[in-house]
Amino acid sequence: MTPYSRSCKLVNWVLGTDPRMRGRTRLCLLASVLYLVWICLISTGIEAGLFISAHAAQWAIALNVVAMLIGYPIVRSGKSMHWQDPAMVLPQMVGAQALACFAYATAPDARGALMQWMCFIQVFGLFSLSPREVKLSGTSSILVLVLMLFIASSLGLPDFNPGEQTLRVVMQGFVMGILCWVSYHYSLMRSRVRAQQQELTLTVKAVQDIIEHDALTGLFNRRHMQLLLQAEMDRCQRSGHRFCIALVDLDHFKFINETYGPHVGDEVLKNFGRHTRMILRETDVIARWGGEEFLLIMPDTNPSERAKIGLERLRRSLLLQTMSSKAPDLRATFSAGIAVYHQGETMDQVLDRADRALYQAKEQGRSRTILSADDISLGS
Repeated sequence: MTPYSRSCKLVNWVLGTDPRMRGRTRLCLLASVLYLVWICLISTGIEAGLFISAHAAQWAIALNVVAMLIGYPIVRSGKSMHWQDPAMVLPQMVGAQALACFAYATAPDARGALMQWMCFIQVFGLFSLSPREVKLSGTSSILVLVLMLFIASSLGLPDFNPGEQTLRVVMQGFVMGILCWVSYHYSLMRSRVRAQQQELTLTVKAVQDIIEHDALTGLFNRRHMQLLLQAEMDRCQRSGHRFCIALVDLDHFKFINETYGPHVGDEVLKNFGRHTRMILRETDVIARWGGEEFLLIMPDTNPSERAKIGLERLRRSLLLQTMSSKAPDLRATFSAGIAVYHQGETMDQVLDRADRALYQAKEQGRSRTILSADDISLGS
């Protein structure tokens, strides 16, 4: 194993292989790194006498260690995958604000830096929180700050002047409120953009379906089938494998329309397409070629007798199907012509051979499948 592959394996182990999870685990690792930085700063602050007591500093370290170890394991394990906040950004922000407020009350000389840190925490979820979550984080952060002021004033902590700290908390709350307002409107804009992107994706898909599919049967239309046929020809040119096409024509369809009406004829076409997709292989492709005529692409079907077997299975199955609710006794039969694609052949050539085989099937009494004369020697 090369050093590069080992490093990739390590990255996958740390971040996960799911693209959605990787972004979330990166965010949790960033939060863990920031907690680790604060643990180092608090350890340094103990020696510098920044805290009112060593006991308070030890509590601050312990709380940061707990916070550092909670988020990443849960997100990396995938347990939060289906949560509303899978990266746990909101609880981590509220927890970080609570820890900052604890340090603010117990480290008098670090209060200026801690106020800036609280502002940084407020924008931590700028790119991931929903508008509702932004409001929750902003409200929670201000409430935690007010709660800290009340508790510290009630306990009479050293170097904590209630009047002075009240003014500072009011100013800090105002700044955090502004940050929350900015984050909220940014989140609203991001949500609108995401909704527009989803709407555009659905619109593009709908337009693509209209372009590629026949409106009546839901099958591929002639234009898209030509593209698929060309792609299959190119694939076979590269691989050397042959495939079959089959032109299928519903028997006596004009009689059905004239006898039962065009609505019944439309129902027959739809049910034929639906049932054909159910009976044939998943790899086979069917399209409405025009009117009551359909084209099938049957990949890796050589010798061509396998294609005939598939079509005969479809023919027997159709005899048991009700093709129209308005004419329950009506059954559908079809004639088919099969042609095997030959290397170097054009699309028109293979289609012409299948069409001539279809014509022979009609001439010989319909409800049968005929193999192109050029492929008879390949049929066994």
